[in-house]
Amino acid sequence: MSEQLSKKRDDLLGGLVQLRFSDEAGSITDINAAEMAESLLGLVELNGQMARAGLYGEGVPPEVRVRPPEKGSFIIEAILQWSAANPEGALTMATTAGGLLTQAINVGIKVTRGGVVEDWDELNNGDVKLKWKDGSTPSQVPAGVWKELQKSKRQTRKALSRIMAPLGDEADMLEIRDGSGSETTSEILETPPDVVAGRDDYRAAVHQSDDVSEWVNEFEAEAQLRSIDFKPGEKWRIKTLHGTRSVIMEDEEFLLQLDRGMALHKNDIFDVTIREVQTTKNSRTSKVWSVIKATRKRRGEDDDNTTPSSGDSSTPEQDLAD
Repeated sequence: MSEQLSKKRDDLLGGLVQLRFSDEAGSITDINAAEMAESLLGLVELNGQMARAGLYGEGVPPEVRVRPPEKGSFIIEAILQWSAANPEGALTMATTAGGLLTQAINVGIKVTRGGVVEDWDELNNGDVKLKWKDGSTPSQVPAGVWKELQKSKRQTRKALSRIMAPLGDEADMLEIRDGSGSETTSEILETPPDVVAGRDDYRAAVHQSDDVSEWVNEFEAEAQLRSIDFKPGEKWRIKTLHGTRSVIMEDEEFLLQLDRGMALHKNDIFDVTIREVQTTKNSRTSKVWSVIKATRKRRGEDDDNTTPSSGDSSTPEQDLAD
């Protein structure tokens, strides 16, 4: 390769495009993350467009990369800024917005890597305390956040995979810390990380089936018991305005009442809370209903179709249908 061609190649490999955003006073200190992302994506797309048009000649075109202000680890500090129209909401939070998002990321990554929540406690402040099956330190998040993480697993994994994207290339570890806007970068780095993720966590987030999704919903309804089965693991059948379906009876208090001799009559009406888990796989959808709360609302007519208690010597299955 000639000296001139070699210099041209080195200049091409070492070249950069600097984007400087500033206000009129030249004192801008932060910028909207979504807009910055759009700017970088636009640069990547334009680079590809021009490469296809022959801007860089033949061969593999250069990739757009971002370098840190200083050599070493690459730090991104995302500022979560409260709206000026809602200062009261910010002031009443016991934890900063950054702290809340960090908690959500921590739980999301734990679930993604296969962590199982064995139990959780509802706290007086509206949070839930999650107890992990592996015995690791419990996590605490708002109840609504925990519900969303369970309901929108695919969306959560997609967002986490994007956050951890550098772990699929040069980076081996991602540390996430919660900090305040008044702290400097160095001060925040002196604190232990709240979340640590590695390449395996990134792979777990991106390795998901595109054709599987799960949706969880809870609703209340009036119901009639059409058949019950006291054998462990067997399903009951109930009739509601939503249809007649097999269900899993999970209301331990209701089962205890039956065990103590509570009789069931034909046409008894119950108020029930049903948890519906809808799973779609390969365009096929299945639904599983579980009764998590059952309370008799109105007693039906007296007849001989009274169910035995679970301690009765009669057959454990009882059909209450007309």
